[in-house]
Amino acid sequence: EKQIVSIKMDVLWEFKEELKDTIEARIIECLKIDKENGNGYYYLGKLKEEKGESDKANFLYKKAFEYGSKKPEIFEMLSRECIKENDIEKALEYCKMIDETWAHFRAGLIYQRLGHHETACKELQQVTNKEPMNANAWKALGHSNILLNRWMVA
Repeated sequence: EKQIVSIKMDVLWEFKEELKDTIEARIIECLKIDKENGNGYYYLGKLKEEKGESDKANFLYKKAFEYGSKKPEIFEMLSRECIKENDIEKALEYCKMIDETWAHFRAGLIYQRLGHHETACKELQQVTNKEPMNANAWKALGHSNILLNRWMVA
């Protein structure tokens, strides 16, 4: 039954525009059946985020992570919250759990902050390879290269 509920929540999410007024209640009903469905909490978090209720969204994203959801937005929020709390090592852990361009960029900046410029270069190069026009990534990469005395590369 849990697998059916999971599929039902995915389908509900696909039709969220058509179900505007009832989608939240329907996802909550599904979560009553499967209280440990990470994607259900993720979907509720997205709805709260769209309504501007960031505290509720963050709480739901944390629940989604606890129950195994691997959606990129969850890792982005968790790493952002850790940075706000000045727990950059934990933020780095979240960035390393996912292969997304933003995660490599954020990891590169964190490595810079920690003084690990060689590793920062590796992370930032992944960003510039995927997004060659990303000026911020090039700037950060140049900064680390200068600190590593790689003047010609920078």
